[in-house]
Amino acid sequence: MIPYAASLALRGLKRHWPFTALITVSIAIGISTSSTMLTVMGALAVDPLPSHSGSLYHVQMDPRPEHVVRPGTKLLPTVTLRDAQELMLASSSKSTFTAGGWLPARSAQTANPLRMLPVRGFTHSAPSMFGMTFLSGGPWSADEDSSAARVAIITQSLANELFPGTSALGATLELATKDFIVVGVISNWDPKPRFYDLDTGAFKSSERIFIPIESWLALPQDYGNGRMRCWNDANNDVTSPQCAWLHFWISLASKDEVRAFQLLADQYASDQISNGRTTRSQADIVSLINWLDRNDVIPPGVRIQMWLSFGILLVSLVNANGLLLAKFMSRSSELGIRRALGATRAAIFAQCIWESAALGALGGIMGAPLAALGIFLVRRLPVDYASQLSISWPLLIISLALAIISSIAAGALPAWRVSRVSPQLQIKTL
Repeated sequence: MIPYAASLALRGLKRHWPFTALITVSIAIGISTSSTMLTVMGALAVDPLPSHSGSLYHVQMDPRPEHVVRPGTKLLPTVTLRDAQELMLASSSKSTFTAGGWLPARSAQTANPLRMLPVRGFTHSAPSMFGMTFLSGGPWSADEDSSAARVAIITQSLANELFPGTSALGATLELATKDFIVVGVISNWDPKPRFYDLDTGAFKSSERIFIPIESWLALPQDYGNGRMRCWNDANNDVTSPQCAWLHFWISLASKDEVRAFQLLADQYASDQISNGRTTRSQADIVSLINWLDRNDVIPPGVRIQMWLSFGILLVSLVNANGLLLAKFMSRSSELGIRRALGATRAAIFAQCIWESAALGALGGIMGAPLAALGIFLVRRLPVDYASQLSISWPLLIISLALAIISSIAAGALPAWRVSRVSPQLQIKTL
């Protein structure tokens, strides 16, 4: 019965090609727009660090006094050097603080010219917290952190550029006129979004040179230290307790550890008021995923566009529903003869449903190149996340299945209505 109903459905597509074309185009437009926006959302909503994100938390400590902060102002996303150091000493959990900027760099062993490269400073715990994989060497030690040792970790791609044909481990790298020894080479590390420092762009490429933050502070200050947020005329002094510029991250493995550190941070904030440093101080800790959401890594405009695309899909399905009803009702006489010859209502219904499914498949197939075109156009937009977009074959398969299911849903009511038409009335009209 099923093969026979399917063959009748295919014949119906050929005999009534104007309806077939209109319904197919309607479904293709709806599927292509929703598929394009789902691709964008999938690229933006990805977990940048799946193996570590469940235990990573971003710490906010905002000591700005009351006269500086307006009501409703969000907490600072960064912390001061003083707060970062004291919070790290106060907690036994693994933590790090980080900042980035551009420094002149070159290999000291070759005659390579100086070039400005993005460099990131952090503490020795960061590589393990951020999921970096060492190909050779390893991270520097806590003692090298405190002594501002001139050591560096670089990515494999940069090692190949600066030290072609030789091992980069133990080589000398010149940064801002100072020599640094390469103590570790990691696999190319480029999480998207750049959760660890959203100030520099959520979808920018990650740095390829990493040095101790204390070593960064010992460099000439002509090149800056990332984005500074100062108050009370502190004038971008990195050591000032009135300049926030470091992102603080901590690894907390359980809810009990989260609660304990929140209490510690709250007590530290309260102490800043009681010791006279400030008239206001607030602390908060936010999980990695919530931190991305809080900072609108998925722009509100993209969310609106996604819902609009689903609206277009809904309109397309409503349009397809009306066209299917007109298509099936125009064949009432043909279907009435089938009923008179012994076909059951279920058989008529099945024939129409098969025809709806075939139309959905055609719409999905036509929608795939339209979705690819949509992704191509979005990639040309001047936005950071454009380079992250690519055609996803699993998504296209899901879109095809969605087109078929949607078409069946749109055709169910017209199929039911035409299957209820009395064959006697239709035969009389012949």
